[in-house]
Amino acid sequence: MANRFIGDASFEADGQTYKLRLDFNAMCELEDAVDKDAMEIIEGYERGKIRMKDLRALFWALLQHHQSGISMEEAGRLLSEAPDAVGEALAAAAPEPEKAAKSGNGKSRGKAA
Repeated sequence: MANRFIGDASFEADGQTYKLRLDFNAMCELEDAVDKDAMEIIEGYERGKIRMKDLRALFWALLQHHQSGISMEEAGRLLSEAPDAVGEALAAAAPEPEKAAKSGNGKSRGKAA
């Protein structure tokens, strides 16, 4: 069975590859960091209405799976170098319906026989 809610992305900075992962743990880390609902922050990002502190915290949370222990300040510096990486991770977690059906990341809309 394919993962139904994981978005992975990567970017290069300082001659190193960093990996981002959006999953439930990242969302929990985000909520703990900012004491706000993670989905509200993600929806704000998608609408272009996100506070900079929330964007930095979102990026920090996405880094934690592969780079645990990275500081919020370091996440902010990396975000300045790779601002599109957040959108790539979010898009990977919520693929377009056609891609989702092929990868198992979607619900069947057909009726059961």
